[in-house]
Amino acid sequence: MSTNLVTRKELLDQILQTYWKRWHMEYLHNLQVRQKWNKPSSPIKVGTVVVLRTDNTPPLHWPLGVVQEVFPGKDGIVRVASVKTPNGLYKRPIVRLCPLPNQ
Repeated sequence: MSTNLVTRKELLDQILQTYWKRWHMEYLHNLQVRQKWNKPSSPIKVGTVVVLRTDNTPPLHWPLGVVQEVFPGKDGIVRVASVKTPNGLYKRPIVRLCPLPNQ
């Protein structure tokens, strides 16, 4: 009977990993849609609520934050933003930020 419990736990772990992988690959990418370079896109603005993508943590533990300041480059395109989270203030590239859909 104990082998049955072990295989059940392995199956549940596999289902959970598959769910988070699909959430990351399908849903999260929809939040971070990029436009073609020949069309102007709406940049992240101050006050936007974002999810900070982190490599070494599971998606459930990615922090939420609010953009406090944006840093445009010489060409006027915003590439870096300062984000306030409950743990502090972070400076992150725009490609690592996912604005929430209600923004």
